Amino acid sequence: HGYSVTRMTNLGVTLKWDMANMTSSIVRGMPFATVEYKRDFDENDPLPAVASKIALLEDPLVDGVTSMPCKAQDETVAVERELQLKFKASGFTWIVFFSEPVRISCSPLEGTSGVVVQVHEPVDLTVDPENRLVVRAAFLNNCTTGYNPIYCRDGKPSEEDVEAYAGLLRRGSHLHAGENTRVSYSIPDESSVSTLSFDWDVQNSTRRLAVGDIPTSPMARHLRGGEEEDENDEYITFALQHHLDRMNASLTTPKFCAPTVIGQACLVKGSVWSLDEPLTPVDFRAPRHPNSDFLPDLINATSLDLSYRLPDYFQRGAGDTYFSGKMLARQARVLLIADEIREMCSSKTNSDQACDSVSDLLPTSDMDEMLQSLRDGVSIWINGSAEAPFVYDEVWGGLISCGCHFDEETGTCMNKFPDCPSISDPGLNFGNGYYNDHHFHYGYMIYAAATVTHFDPQWGVDNFEAMMLLVRDIANPSLSDTNFPLYRHKDWYAGHSWASGIAHPYLNGKNQESSSEAIAAYEAVALFGDALTGATKAGDHIQNVASELSLIGRVMTATEIRSTDRYWHVRQHDKSKKIYPDMYKENSVGILWNTMAQFQTWFGNAPYLPYGIQLLPITPASEFRDQPDWVREMYRPFADACNDDSNCEDGGWSMLKLAMMASAGHRVEAAARLKNLTSDVFETAGGNGHSRSNTLWYIATRPDVENPVNLPKSDLAPGPTDEEEEDDARYELVNCGTPDTCTDAVLDTDAGGNSCRDRIVWLISVMSQSEEEACSQVGDEYPQECGECKAEVYVIRDDDKPQVSRGHCEPCTEEQCNSDLNRCPIYDRTFVCTEGPSTGGCAPHPWMPSNQCGSCCELSECKNGGVAPGDQSTVSGGEDQVDSLDSDDCLPCPHDVCHSPTTLCPVHEAPFLCTDGLSTGGCAPEPWSLGRQCSECCKLLPDC
Repeated sequence: HGYSVTRMTNLGVTLKWDMANMTSSIVRGMPFATVEYKRDFDENDPLPAVASKIALLEDPLVDGVTSMPCKAQDETVAVERELQLKFKASGFTWIVFFSEPVRISCSPLEGTSGVVVQVHEPVDLTVDPENRLVVRAAFLNNCTTGYNPIYCRDGKPSEEDVEAYAGLLRRGSHLHAGENTRVSYSIPDESSVSTLSFDWDVQNSTRRLAVGDIPTSPMARHLRGGEEEDENDEYITFALQHHLDRMNASLTTPKFCAPTVIGQACLVKGSVWSLDEPLTPVDFRAPRHPNSDFLPDLINATSLDLSYRLPDYFQRGAGDTYFSGKMLARQARVLLIADEIREMCSSKTNSDQACDSVSDLLPTSDMDEMLQSLRDGVSIWINGSAEAPFVYDEVWGGLISCGCHFDEETGTCMNKFPDCPSISDPGLNFGNGYYNDHHFHYGYMIYAAATVTHFDPQWGVDNFEAMMLLVRDIANPSLSDTNFPLYRHKDWYAGHSWASGIAHPYLNGKNQESSSEAIAAYEAVALFGDALTGATKAGDHIQNVASELSLIGRVMTATEIRSTDRYWHVRQHDKSKKIYPDMYKENSVGILWNTMAQFQTWFGNAPYLPYGIQLLPITPASEFRDQPDWVREMYRPFADACNDDSNCEDGGWSMLKLAMMASAGHRVEAAARLKNLTSDVFETAGGNGHSRSNTLWYIATRPDVENPVNLPKSDLAPGPTDEEEEDDARYELVNCGTPDTCTDAVLDTDAGGNSCRDRIVWLISVMSQSEEEACSQVGDEYPQECGECKAEVYVIRDDDKPQVSRGHCEPCTEEQCNSDLNRCPIYDRTFVCTEGPSTGGCAPHPWMPSNQCGSCCELSECKNGGVAPGDQSTVSGGEDQVDSLDSDDCLPCPHDVCHSPTTLCPVHEAPFLCTDGLSTGGCAPEPWSLGRQCSECCKLLPDC
């Protein structure tokens, strides 16, 4: 039967099936699927049924007590409240709740191995004044049998937390979300914090609960605390990680979480969520002026950039709305920087000699010409005279570009309105006609318009209604505005936006690539509101709208930044912020989908691109977007990827790396590298929204960093000093200063996908921590795996060798040499533990007496007293026989192979080393049979 949408909000949608008089509100975070049936006691009214083509594992369980057979439809059983269904093939268990007692039957589903559970008359609905029955189904267990390879571990059924979760479901089964869910915000006057309110419109579906079933636990009405007690606060919903960051005392008891693509979602209680969200500062300028050391170069760069003009075709409104928007915003940034420099130099306290040239290099006439160019460039798109004009789409309710079939030779559109190819071509103009990326495209244009209004308030007043079409398309906050949807791209539950339009129903759901362009779009909305607020000739209506734009733009910017920092900016070493599983090794997400996180972009898979697309454009909001701890983690992999591929610089992406280099504590080096960039990189697809002046402005406004990131060699200026080369050398850990406990075995232990050693070295090399700090931090974060390495470390660099002595490890005796202790790589780890839990363990340094190793010996002298390789014994037929090993195919290893750090064979136990083939590096007690597995080998001799 057909259905219709009767209500849609920012938290859910309500569907109605007319033939069945059945409705369902589908809301975000719901642990239940809920369907409400209203009855008029007409015999033709259909009754609820639950059907599945999958066979049941066992008979349904009624009210947790009685099993009912699935045989015939005329055999019914009374159900007071709940029914459990366990399925064989999937291993899933579902629990179904009824708001009123019902009688049901269970019978085979015709043509399948599945079943149908049917509700039968009589159903006493007279106790409900609305004559309704509410049926709710919840997913209880995804590993009932242990056979499902996707959800089950070790082939065992999952029993952990199932009963506790069932208890939470039972306590909240009578409360469901209604059709009037909503998100709202409030900002007290002069406050820097907004309060987001998620109202779930909770409905109580049960009018007749048995004594003792009514929940009695007092809960605060709002998750952040309060005085009012309300039964509706037993309503449970799944909250995401960015919600939990702002919640207090809201988790259920017991705590229950489930894995999602973007981390654990946890059940929380409350009919209304109230989340405090600190507002991101939004301004045309950074929190500080450019450092005066960079002022001469900045003035020169800005002087040159003031002459930048858009290509002629964009000035006529021909072409796409994305790149034209980027270039308009580029002009806006240059103009704002020039204005800031002139203001700095006009200050009576500024005596910088560079300012002497400002009147010549940044004359007001040049700024006026740039402002006029920017004014004209924005106006052409909103006054209806563009060659590819905007048109209003009455079907979906939005502003779309007519589209331009561009003629490269003439620089004009081959089509003219009303011939609008974007309406039928989902790939044209990045899918603008199908509502893809509107916030990216229009955000750049709104930023440019905000800048024009900042310098020319009357222009903003005169073009208010036209510009509001762009604003309303991406950030309409008003329910009464029926011409545009509410917040077209913004997903208030997820906290971020989705770039997807209506063109492609991807199997992975919606997606967004550039989180940073979404942030910039809402930053622009707030700035446009701020600029209009300063327009003294604006009437009350414009002033009221401007004030609202300023507020909603800030709220949208702040929430976008929070979710971006959580889900796109990946931390690998801070466990408290870790979202993705260990198999995801990168520090950025390129494209985030409903069901997948990808390290790639729509336009390429070079590893610098997923970083770069999350960093443009560079505006004052970038400082709040890119948190210092993330910059410290992501800089080196981003820099390495960019430095390894010339296309990163040639394609206009390296200036973003330089912005991050400055943020990581290296402003001078970043500015020096910026000088080497040719001007043509600012005309590429990656760089045409940037300018040299804006990049240098960002570098010059970065705050001091107390502990700068160590730069890779490829980032250093030509001719590094010996000291710089020494600083860039790789640290090699020996034992963290605790040789008695921090053994190689411990250092090489896997700790969440990386070894303890790798984690410690990373903190030293990338995060610039001291050895002691790094060993202690990793030991604290992974106490079971790495806890025995918490102390001062002994570091060696480059080709230096550790100066070790036998110390208290005496030479091994003949008996020890001829025992199973003699299995260590004799050229690398010659100290063997002889007593304690680490007996047989090999180390490159003497063992210290401890509860891990009580005594040790050193094996290097065993070569003259141990079991010679040619004398090793084999056992055959129950009798000991000494076989001469034929090693003609494995000649003695050369000296460089013997002493290679990758050669780890115990020379007295398995001296035959595979040097080529699938088993390269493998050790064997007998010569290798040469073939595909091992095509070359050699024998390690004691005196090699």
